[in-house]
Amino acid sequence: GQAFIRGQSSGWQRMALALGLFWKTARSLFRIRPSSVQLQIGDEERARHSAVTGIVVLENDADKLSNALLGERMSACDARLSAMLIAPTSVVAYLFVLLRAIFGGSALPRAISFIKTRRLIISSEQPLPYRIDGRKRSAERIEFEVFAKALQIKPGAGFEENNPVGTDERDSLRLRTLPENEQRLKVISGGLPLFTRVLEEDFADLFQMLRDNARVTADYVILTVASALLASLGLVLGSAAIIIGAMILAPLMAPIISLSMGVLRRDSSLMLASAKTIAIGVVLALAISALLAAMMPVTQITSEIQARLHPAIFDLAVAVVSGVAAAYAYTREHVMKSLPGVAIAVALVPPLAVAGIGIGWADLGIFGGAMLLFLTNLVGIAAAAALTFMILGYAPVKTAVRGLRILALAVALMSVPLYFSFNQIVLISEIEIALRAAPVKIGVQEYFLQEPQVILEGDHLVVRAVVLSPEWLSESDVDAIKAVLEKRLERPLELQLDVRLRR
Repeated sequence: GQAFIRGQSSGWQRMALALGLFWKTARSLFRIRPSSVQLQIGDEERARHSAVTGIVVLENDADKLSNALLGERMSACDARLSAMLIAPTSVVAYLFVLLRAIFGGSALPRAISFIKTRRLIISSEQPLPYRIDGRKRSAERIEFEVFAKALQIKPGAGFEENNPVGTDERDSLRLRTLPENEQRLKVISGGLPLFTRVLEEDFADLFQMLRDNARVTADYVILTVASALLASLGLVLGSAAIIIGAMILAPLMAPIISLSMGVLRRDSSLMLASAKTIAIGVVLALAISALLAAMMPVTQITSEIQARLHPAIFDLAVAVVSGVAAAYAYTREHVMKSLPGVAIAVALVPPLAVAGIGIGWADLGIFGGAMLLFLTNLVGIAAAAALTFMILGYAPVKTAVRGLRILALAVALMSVPLYFSFNQIVLISEIEIALRAAPVKIGVQEYFLQEPQVILEGDHLVVRAVVLSPEWLSESDVDAIKAVLEKRLERPLELQLDVRLRR
């Protein structure tokens, strides 16, 4: 497909041909059945058992396709044939191969293996359909062999330049992604799954790590207590640096990722252990924060506390992205160092600390808003991580569907209060814009409201602002300002003004 597209057309015509080929093939993706084959390569005595959806064998490459895709230069004089084995392990992998055929690239797709050898035998228990120079044929055994110097010709200088005589007699094999494992072959024998399945033996270490993370350990308790203390102090002091330190220390992310894998694979022991560990961490953080808040004489709501009282739908989006990043990091050892950044982005402990502060201050409003943010983060991370694990192949779709439905329902339920909270944030923003839009004119004097803060609880509206004035305001002046603002906003309000003299 790619060689024809490159050789016969260009520009929009080439794109149209490529898209046509893509659409024609994509329609039958779920009907593709890999063919079970035996491959005997070169002088190997043992045949390789595998399953492929297609094999392209070339003696040389006039269109430089192999050089572009494989980084291999194929010559008519090197006494070698080259074979590209298309062996995707999922529908998604096959789609990627098709997209590479359209847009090209400089690296070999994972679903394509490469062989460069003198002799290749392909056999199967069922007749294999194949084409030679466009003619359809079929056979249970197909044998390829290159006979060196079977034909002697006197080529021109250009031919010798493009087809150098090969000196390396070794076979070139790139079969790292060729399915040969019996369990893998069993998975794809009935048809390609939607996503590539990771074999049990491939993720034994990951699964053991997730089981370890689901347990309550001394390290987990100590880090939870330390992060809760730091977060509570940072929130009361209004220090973002201290809060970031608490985010990095917090160990809550690990059992949440374990919970997502347990739900995905319907592993009850992993689910229960993870849920227990999360619950203990939550109770510890709430208790530590509540105790610290009750002991401290300060009861002022700082900007850091206020920022965690009104979660919105955007907070769910942050949790979802963080869950995807965390799950991906767990499956790739070389990017595990990125997990602290994920922990900072999603911030699990600070909202718990705010909820604990609400308990210590006996303020249900603070507790409710902060717990909603924490639950949003918890559900968003678990759902996104489970979906990511499924896409990466850590559970078959049929097994994962039930767990994903439960998590999707939880996300939907969390979205309802977040939607109303988002609408409230939009309304508060509109009110603040209206407060800044124009000065309040009382007689000949104009008053500009600065640093307006709006608190909206049901129908009760509280407006806090700083007003600059050449003299102290009387009660009648404040009542007049309040009346102007109520008329502007078309609703009653409670006004709290901080008057600053300006001379």
